[in-house]
Formats: sequence, C-alpha cells, structure tokens
Amino acid sequence: MPGRLFVRLLATSLALIAATGCIVNPFEKIPEDEPDDNSIRIQGAPFPWYPVGRNSAPEFGNPFEVGLDRTNKRSGEASAYVIGQLAPDTDFGGLGQNVSSLDGLRGKRVRWRAMVRASNLRETGGALWMRVDAPNGTAAFDNMGTRPILGTSEWTEYAVVLDVALNATNIAIGLMVTGTGKMNVDDGVFEVVSASVPTTDMRFVTPPLPDSIASPSRPAVPPVRNLNFEGVGTPPAALEWLRASTVKFAGTEPGAPDTDLAPFGSMIGNATVVALGESTHGTREFFRLKHRVFEYLVRNKGFTHFAIEGAWGESGEIDSYVQGGVGDASRLLSRLGFWTWNTEEVRDLIVWMREWNRTASPNQRVRFQGFDMQSISTPLDSVDAFVTRALPAQRTFVDASLACLTRHRRRGQTSAAPMETYRGQLQSVRAACRAGIDSVTGIMRAQHTTRNTPETAHMLQSMRVVQQWESMASEQSQARQTVIRDSSMAANVLWLQAQAPSGTRMMLWAHNAHVAATGPWMGALLRAELGAQYRSVALLFRRGAFNSVGVGSASALGLRAWSASLIATQSYEEMFSLVDGDFVMFDARQLLSGSGASMREAIGGPLRMRSIGAGYDPVNEIAYVTPYRLPENFDHVFFVREGTASRLLPFDNLP
Repeated sequence: MPGRLFVRLLATSLALIAATGCIVNPFEKIPEDEPDDNSIRIQGAPFPWYPVGRNSAPEFGNPFEVGLDRTNKRSGEASAYVIGQLAPDTDFGGLGQNVSSLDGLRGKRVRWRAMVRASNLRETGGALWMRVDAPNGTAAFDNMGTRPILGTSEWTEYAVVLDVALNATNIAIGLMVTGTGKMNVDDGVFEVVSASVPTTDMRFVTPPLPDSIASPSRPAVPPVRNLNFEGVGTPPAALEWLRASTVKFAGTEPGAPDTDLAPFGSMIGNATVVALGESTHGTREFFRLKHRVFEYLVRNKGFTHFAIEGAWGESGEIDSYVQGGVGDASRLLSRLGFWTWNTEEVRDLIVWMREWNRTASPNQRVRFQGFDMQSISTPLDSVDAFVTRALPAQRTFVDASLACLTRHRRRGQTSAAPMETYRGQLQSVRAACRAGIDSVTGIMRAQHTTRNTPETAHMLQSMRVVQQWESMASEQSQARQTVIRDSSMAANVLWLQAQAPSGTRMMLWAHNAHVAATGPWMGALLRAELGAQYRSVALLFRRGAFNSVGVGSASALGLRAWSASLIATQSYEEMFSLVDGDFVMFDARQLLSGSGASMREAIGGPLRMRSIGAGYDPVNEIAYVTPYRLPENFDHVFFVREGTASRLLPFDNLP
C-alpha cells in the first residue's frame, strides 16, 4: 500500500512566528514533516475545507490541483475536484475539514460518505479519508488504502466508517488523490450510524459497539458544513436578528465617558478572568479599546489585575513602576522585549495604571503582570539574588546547574540567544541541562515548603517558568511547541490568580487564538479550570492597517505597517460589516437559547476570522484567516470598522 499509510501526513500541525512565538493561522493543516504548504494549488475550494497534501519534490512543480468543478457535478452548483499530475505514489493532494463539535459523537460510530466520479485514477488512486484523534495520538483512521478508487467511473458512492473514542479530541474528514488522475466529489454526508454498520478502520480491528451507545441519533450541533461544495452565507433572517442583537459603543478612546460600555459589563457578569483577544498584534484601535475596557472594568466592575501575553519576569519590573516605583515607562516597556507591545498605546495604559494607583484606595490598586514564558533572564536573576542572600552554601551548585543557560540570558546590552540555539544542541546536552534546572527547582520547592512566604512562592514560580522555557526550547515539533506554550501560559495565569486575594478579578490581553475557549489554546485550559468564570472576547476589524514582520515574499521588508484589505467571504468580518455602526459589541451567548438558538448555525459558524500574528506575507492574505465558532471559541465580540497601525516605540537597549 505505498503512499496509503501516510496516516501521519494528515495530522494537525501549527505554524509559529519565531519573533514572539505568536500564531499566524492556528488551524492551518500541514503534515508533521512539514512539506511546503504551497505544494497544493487551490482554485477556489469552499470554506471551511482546507488543503492537505504532500509534495516530495516541489522543485519539479506542483503535482496537485484542488478546486471547484462547475461542469462535472452531481447536483447543485459544483463539485470539489482533485487532480494529480506526474506525482509519485508517496505524494497526495486533497481537502480536509475538522468536525467542529464532538457533542453527541464520542462513543458513537460515524460514517463519512460521498458520491465520487473517477477519471483515469492510477497508482494508488483516489479516496475518502477520516481520522479520529485522541490525547495519545490517532485513535482510528481510514484512507481506503486497501480499496482505492481506480480507473474511470461515473458517480458512485464510497464511505469510510470509524468508531469515535470516548476521549476523542478531534475528527477530521476529507478527500484525496495519491498519484495521478482526477476525482470529483459531491453530495457528502457525515452521520452517526448504528453498530450494524461495519467499521472500515485500517489501524485496528474494533469490536462492534452496543446499539445503546452507537444510537443513530444526530448531535444537536451540525458538526460539519458545506458537504455539497455549494458555499454558505448568512441568511437574511439571521442578519436581521444579528442587527437587532448587537450593541453600539462610542469608540476606542481611553478616558472617554464609559456608560456606553455598561452592556459589556452585563455580558461578563461576575466572571473573574476576562480575556480580550485581537485578530492582529499591531492594530491601534484594538490596543486603545483594551485600555478603555480595562479602565471601565476597574472603575465599575472591581477589576484590579491586568496580565498580558508578555514575559513573566520582566512584567514584574513594570508592575513595580505601576505601584509607584522609580523608572521610566517607555524604558521598562522596551525591556519586556516584545515589539508587539512596545507601542505608545501600551505605554499609555501603563502610565494610566500608575496614575490610578496614586489616588486609589489599597483594595482598588491595579497590578501589571505577564504570563508568557519565552524569557528566562529576569526569573534567573531573581533566583540568583535569592540564593546569594538566603542560601550562600548552595551558590556554587546552583551556578553549575544553570551554567548551560548563560547564553540564553540577557546581559546588559547583550541579547539572549534564541530558543533555536538551545534546540540545536545534542539531546544529551539538553537532558543534562534539564536535570540541572530540575535540581534547582527542587531546591526552591523545598524552600517554599519550609518557609511558605510570597518570596519563596515567587522563586519556585521563577524556576517553573525556566522549566517551561526549556520544555519549549527543547521540542522539535512546532505543533507541540505551541501546545507547550499555551499550556504554560494558562498555568501562569492560574498561578497569578492563586497568589491574588480571593475574589480578585483579572483582565488578560493576548491574540484571539490564545484566548479562544476550545482547542489546545490557553483559553481552553482556562475554561476547563474556571468554567463560566472565564470569558473569551474576540476583537475584529473590517479592514485597515496593522504592524507585523514581513515573511515569505516580504521577508526582506522587516517590521512595518501593512494593509488588510481583504474581507474574506463567509467570515465574521464580512458578517459584522453588514451591521450598522462603526463600533459594535455582540454577546455570542445569545446563540445558546431563545430566538438566538435558531440562528446558531448561520451566525455561530464555523466562519472565517482574520488571524494575523507577528508575521505577515501580503501576497497571501487569504492564508491569514481561521475558522472559529461562536460561542464555543468566543463568548463575546468587539467589532471596529476601520483599523490603523499601532504606534511603535524605539527599543532602549541599555541594561
């Protein structure tokens, strides 16, 4: 079965941007061995389908093409097609789609079936495929490797049938060609079937499920969309409901009267952790709006803690300034090390926080904190100072244990070596360094167990951040790096909350992808821990400018302002653009009950959403969109019609 057992080639990976580790397209599908995404040429595949494929020799051209065929169709307006040309039988191309909700599917038997028209399929031919993922890997898989679609034939139904594990985390379905020829697919159906329908799992021989578990009842939420490849849109009735269900607010200017934000206060209720995202890391209106919302939350909802997707240790220096300490806001912000936050807008927020604290009562004073773990300089400096003062007999041992991290610490004007440098060392070298880190962490844990003071808690957390850094720096897989980073950020948020007085309310600042409440993201872990006490908020704009680092075709242009002019079809940007008002907010939880429940599929998606991180290639703007669902991913939405670029500040490299 050459080419057919590339089961891992259909696994989900995630792209990272090296500058900050921020996500560009968090649901981008690439094989684990990361071939060139451009190996599949897309001629108009309909959302929410995404391209999958492998091209082992891109230097010889593009062997596959995927798109819509409006001539060869079985019904409706179009079918999907895949063409393979001069491709070896180890390469494949096709389309995939993630099942958007596993509600009602775990423990069931499911079938993905569709009508297929084959045209001269050779080598290992065409196929439908389906994969069930679980925490420990692939739980079930079939890509018709033992029964490929070959030759030429008119419309014929094919199907794959798998059991969904009780601990399943994702189901993906799709179509593919391995080798050469053309395959058209139309009239697809994804459904729950009874145990009498045999499974086609290629990986395992699974026993029949009892009918009491594999009942043919359908899940409450349609888990996949656009199986006929006709396209989807917002029905007029749903658009009218949305217009009546959104709330206008005055604008993004901090310091303005905030009564217009009262509806947002009602939306979040008594939630203790409210996370505001952003669809780009460089939009001034997002930053100003977050500043304005934090002012409102402090004045009207009792919020006292602010935490950003920034370095955990260095954020403490800004917090000291906010509490009235000496220093300069711009210089301290520069030391945070993130160009994304080194802006006038974030500096203005820091200055406001310091000014607020000057006259606030003790229980209303605000804190500035960070929850990212990509810098170990300040955490290690803190541990060094503690050991020198409190544990002088351990000084030599600690120095030796942490010497492997010396070049990864900022020293004066000398920048820290990147994670890639650490990752490139021999595994044995990294293992020895990890053992040293764990030893020092053990020392700090023993100190905290004995003393149980805020200082020892801080020292133990400092070493945990170092452990998090080493875990991500040592990992070769980009997908797992992302999981490590988001799980670490979630753990750090929970630690910050645990150190605060009971009932403390906190606002988070990060990318939309990180605050999303499902998937492998920080927000999903916070939702699992905090339940409804965690609220995720997406920030969107229709079009405009933003800052980002040029990548791909624009890699030589560096950090600069770009223009986002594309409003993707079947996107939240498109949908909210049709709502009256330049500034609107929406409580997506309205889709869970009442009149909103009937609008959930049309408005709740999945629909595309702009998702631009620390890097951007302007010739491929359509790649920077991601499918999301409301309210599964985001409880609430702020929409700004026009965006402008954030105002960058110069970096101060002085120690």
